Amino acid sequence: MLRNLNKLSEETFDVLIIGGGIHGAALAWLASLNNFNTGLIEKNDFCSGTSSNSQKIIHGGLRYLASLNFNRVRQSIHERTRLLWIAPHLINPMPCIIPVYNHGFSGSEGMRIGFKIYNFLSSNGNKLPDPEKHIPDSSFISRSEVLELIPGLNSSKLLGGAKWYDGFCWNTERLVISYLKSAAKFGAVSANYVSAEKLVVKNNKVEGITASDNLTKQPFFIKAKNVVDCTGTWINRSLFNEKMKLVYPVISGINIVTQKLFNHEAAVGLSSKNEKSRYYFIAPWGDKSIIGTEWFYEKENSNSFKVDEKECLQFVKNVGSVDPSFKINLEDISYVQKGYVFGDKVGNDPSASLGDFIIQGFNEHSISGLLNVIGVKYTTAAFVAEEILKKINPSVKRKKILDQPKLVGGEIENLSKFKKEIHGKFSGKAAPEEIDWLFSNYGSEAEEIFKMKSSFNGKKDLMAALTIFSVKEEMARSLSDVILRRTGIGSAEKPSDSDINFIADTMAEELKWISEKKEKEINQLKNHYPAFISGYAEEKTIN
Repeated sequence: MLRNLNKLSEETFDVLIIGGGIHGAALAWLASLNNFNTGLIEKNDFCSGTSSNSQKIIHGGLRYLASLNFNRVRQSIHERTRLLWIAPHLINPMPCIIPVYNHGFSGSEGMRIGFKIYNFLSSNGNKLPDPEKHIPDSSFISRSEVLELIPGLNSSKLLGGAKWYDGFCWNTERLVISYLKSAAKFGAVSANYVSAEKLVVKNNKVEGITASDNLTKQPFFIKAKNVVDCTGTWINRSLFNEKMKLVYPVISGINIVTQKLFNHEAAVGLSSKNEKSRYYFIAPWGDKSIIGTEWFYEKENSNSFKVDEKECLQFVKNVGSVDPSFKINLEDISYVQKGYVFGDKVGNDPSASLGDFIIQGFNEHSISGLLNVIGVKYTTAAFVAEEILKKINPSVKRKKILDQPKLVGGEIENLSKFKKEIHGKFSGKAAPEEIDWLFSNYGSEAEEIFKMKSSFNGKKDLMAALTIFSVKEEMARSLSDVILRRTGIGSAEKPSDSDINFIADTMAEELKWISEKKEKEINQLKNHYPAFISGYAEEKTIN
């Protein structure tokens, strides 16, 4: 996947996508897969905005049973199955548990009935050939099982627990990169650090856009028959959407990363005890836990990703309200994620995000070839992409899941067999935990990286290979691109000075940075981490 601006300026695209988050990337993949000549530009780095703020749970739509929205349940189950199929290295089934204290429709009896319906609806989702990707049935577990899994939980009036399975995406940034690399295999042309400046329209028909290379400040023109705006809450600031201001409030969501809070691999949902009772989920992520999500109204619609200490303090206070034995402090936080979505309406509860995706087209703005997209769920991004393509060309048909090619890195038929082969092939060349880490992030691309590793000498030869791979194969242009959105080395905690400096030195040599440029990159990365969270990590074992 090369950054080729000449190709962007020379071709006429059937579909030009603005925005390189999860919805733009999924659309690029499916558009190219359906033989649309596809282009994509992103003003910053891919997955550097809201799409990088994810609790990593790939939802199967269980929540929609309460409103009897069976179509949304089926849609979510289908999309979860699709992701388990196309990205098996990144996404695996994960158990989820909620303690239950009440009887009735919203309590134990209602959940038992709901699980029977859900198990029936999800039964078709277990037709993937790899049994490791099958989703077990949901069930109601005993009081003793809940207390064993959640030590210290308030046991008064506890009846048992709801247990179901969803998907968990180990590295959501790499899922976006995999979509884009897969799109490139089918001819798509993508580029980061390119801004859309102005929509070019003639006789109410899109002809393309004027764009600017943010690295060189050079303007250029991109010809396109259709332009799709996938910029999320930035859509109201788009220079070519003056007629389409959305009236929905903007809300920010925060997830926090801490040391692992439970000694098992299940996500735990705990209900807050304040006046707006809602669930906080604590998902396991290696030796960490991700806790989310706290929501806030954005009065100024700043779309700044700077994390406010007061918001984090409110978050940890609210999380602490779930149970007297469950307390975390600012000092326990190693990383904070922040993103923006549209809320449903202004009110007292900012957690009420927009319920469904929106696709706006000719009927809203009378410009043929312009589509504006507001996505709401990470899980259903590919479904939204299919709906967009059907708007552009109604003859587009959905392919069966097993007929869809796997994403780059996911070309694996059997997970256990492939992992065993990788360990056998590279045993002695890297520690077993490093092989596991590399596989969990890069899947079948791990072999290519191990081959690159052999060309480097020294203690950090694998880290050097990952850095060069990010630059040459994945358009990484900044230190933050590599550390936050390619390798994930810094996506759970601030890396050590040693690791930061090594990667910066490696990039400086490859990209011919002068010393001032390298220092600027290091400072920008360090400023990404709020000063009020815990300090540096230990030096990584990736070497």
